[in-house]
Amino acid sequence: KPKTHLWTCSSCLEEDMDNYGEAYWHRIHQAQGVYVCPKHRVFLQETVVSVHALNQHEYVIASPHLMLIDNDWSWVTEADFQILIHIAEMVDELFACYQTQSHANDIQETYRRQEDMQV
Repeated sequence: KPKTHLWTCSSCLEEDMDNYGEAYWHRIHQAQGVYVCPKHRVFLQETVVSVHALNQHEYVIASPHLMLIDNDWSWVTEADFQILIHIAEMVDELFACYQTQSHANDIQETYRRQEDMQV
C-alpha cells in the first residue's frame, strides 16, 4: 500500500543531529516499498506527518520528538527482513545513479527489472 506518512530512521536522526545540528527527511526512507534503512539495517518508523500537507508551503522539521505510529514488524521473518534490506539497497543505488535520475522512466524500468529478478 502507498505510504501516507513520512518515515524515518532513529539512527539517521541521531546522526543528522550529531553531524549537522538538525535532522532532515531522507528521500530513501520515503520511497515506496522501502521499510528498512539501508544504512543502519533497521526498520523505519512511520511518523504522524502526512505526505499530503494541508498547505503546500508547510515545513515540518524531521525531529526525534515527532510522534510515531506503532507498526508491528514481529511477523517479518529473518529471510523477509533480508529481502527488505536488499530492496532498500537497490532503491538507494537507483537514487544514487545520477545518469538515470534525469530519466524517470529508466529508474522505473530498472526497479521493475530488479524486482522481477527477485520473484
